[in-house]
Amino acid sequence: YQFEVSWSTPRLFDTDNALSTTAFGRDYASFNVPLGIERRIGSEITWAKPLASVPNTSFSLGLKGENVRVRDAASDRGLERFGITRDQYGELLGKGTFVSLTPTVAYDTRDNRFDPQSGWFNTLSSMGALGMGGSDSYGTLVANVRRYFKVNDNVSLALNAQAGSNVIGEMPTFNMFRLGGAYSVRGYQEGGLGIGKGFLIGSAEIRSKLPFLEQYSAKVPFLDSVRLAAFADAGSLIGESRVNDLFDRDGYGYSVGLGLRVNIPGLGPIRVDYA
Repeated sequence: YQFEVSWSTPRLFDTDNALSTTAFGRDYASFNVPLGIERRIGSEITWAKPLASVPNTSFSLGLKGENVRVRDAASDRGLERFGITRDQYGELLGKGTFVSLTPTVAYDTRDNRFDPQSGWFNTLSSMGALGMGGSDSYGTLVANVRRYFKVNDNVSLALNAQAGSNVIGEMPTFNMFRLGGAYSVRGYQEGGLGIGKGFLIGSAEIRSKLPFLEQYSAKVPFLDSVRLAAFADAGSLIGESRVNDLFDRDGYGYSVGLGLRVNIPGLGPIRVDYA
């Protein structure tokens, strides 16, 4: 099962404060522990506000409570395929209850939120997780830098660099950073390159309008937002988990691919990639 109930407002009590709240429950195949079933139940509240003293900069603070448990769903045949014993696999499972606080600073000078042609979008976020009921506490730090360049009226270039690390305590296997997937190194399954205590990712993407659609954009305006993209991604894990050795995950990888970008009114930005 998966369920989520959310409420948000961009202008709380008619001020420049934004507030969002979420309650969720998820029970699904774990991305971090192969052949395991992961259950997460919790809630989160996030407050955000622009910093008047620093142009284009905002600050947000998230408070989250979550209970996590990864249970064994591996068959004997599944473990034999990787040459793993039941005892070895049992060491990868775990559970914990955490209350975490996540402050984030964002710097945004993009000319368009949904179809940026120029500007920066940078974030720096730290997270401190307090373990409850015997769970270990830990902390992380994550930075993301995006830069957009307008080559001409039809072509733009997007560069992205990301890095993250476990800086305090010992983060549990089920909460380690994943490498591979739609938001890291495309062309791989979510977590298909493995998990670790830290990561580095870089990507470059060239986006171009499709000239043959211009004749139709007067009748169908959103066609003017359609972009063809060509991209390359690369990433590596730091402090790899034992999961990577047991399940033959490389811990690094790269990919190239093509994609489409389109912003549909009433629906939002849509991205389709093949890598």
